[in-house]
Amino acid sequence: LIVALSTLLAAAVTWLLSRGLLAPVKRLMAGTHRLAAGDFSARVTASNKDELGRLAQDFNHLAISLEKNEQMRRAFMADISHELRTPLAVLRGELEALQDGVRQPTPASISSLLAEVSTLTKLVDDLHQLSLSDLGALAYRKSSVDCVHLVQIAVAVFRERFHAKGLEIVTHLPEQALLFGDPDRLNQLFNNLLENSLRYTDPGGILEIGLELLPETIRLYWQDSKPGVSDEQLACIFERFYRTEGSRNRASGGAGLGLAISQNIVEAHGGTIYAQHSPFGGVRITIMIVEDEPKLGQLLVDYLQAAGYATRWLTHGREVVPAVHEQQPALILLDLMLPGCDGLTICRDLRRFTDVPIMMVTAKIEEVDRLLGLEIGADDYI
Repeated sequence: LIVALSTLLAAAVTWLLSRGLLAPVKRLMAGTHRLAAGDFSARVTASNKDELGRLAQDFNHLAISLEKNEQMRRAFMADISHELRTPLAVLRGELEALQDGVRQPTPASISSLLAEVSTLTKLVDDLHQLSLSDLGALAYRKSSVDCVHLVQIAVAVFRERFHAKGLEIVTHLPEQALLFGDPDRLNQLFNNLLENSLRYTDPGGILEIGLELLPETIRLYWQDSKPGVSDEQLACIFERFYRTEGSRNRASGGAGLGLAISQNIVEAHGGTIYAQHSPFGGVRITIMIVEDEPKLGQLLVDYLQAAGYATRWLTHGREVVPAVHEQQPALILLDLMLPGCDGLTICRDLRRFTDVPIMMVTAKIEEVDRLLGLEIGADDYI
């Protein structure tokens, strides 16, 4: 009798344990099979607070993430299809009209065809840029660059187009603003922002571009005049294919990828970009990029001081020559690009009165820069 009761009790305990352990496992298995089959709406009930319960919660979080990604993928494909369909329909209609003799191959009709081809080419190029950026395969060749100079070049290229639309460009730029970045990608960023303001600012308006030097940070802002956007639209302005309601006609502009690409470029430089309402009634785009030069300079100072050297760190080009006159150093480490005056000019000025060893410090690798520096008196490059 005792043996029978023991056996019965053991069977009951085993049944209860198996029910408590196997049931959640079976639910997880069923949910996993549904998820693997592409059913991202699958969820698992997390009734326990043990390891299996936490595993069920993690499963649900994964399913939610996959479901959102699938929704974004479908929306992305629908947007691409929409953006391709319109220029292709125009091309087909124009070509069929030429084929049927409804239209003659005039310069105007050929220009219309070329415009649609350009639209398609721009869309494909932008999609390629985004795909490379998402994969981390977009090449960035960073060096010490003057952000002010890049902005000035971009503005000069666009100024005539702005003038033709009756738009005014006003800039508030310092003499120089150095950062560690890719000049080609930064130029692409500035072109995208200028193109965006050109497309969506009403004639007779204004675009104000400013750059402010903050402690170890560069703040660049782009603010244009009407039309403005709502708070809800501001929150979506960097999404792919997003265009505010007032600019959805194709005559206004592109596919809504320019600001998404701009965001990727800024983030690849360790910065942030955000949109606000402009004081002129339009949109203000603000870019914050950490300026790497002070960090690199401080690192060099720390190493030299740890080795027992007394150091003096100058951050402006015009300070160098008076400082060397005041106190003859044993060695000068001279950055090729300094605010106020470039390193080559400083090196030439120093060689007029001192033979102190000068080592040029630079991220630039062009042989012509090295040869020029050595020619005017630098002793070496690092």
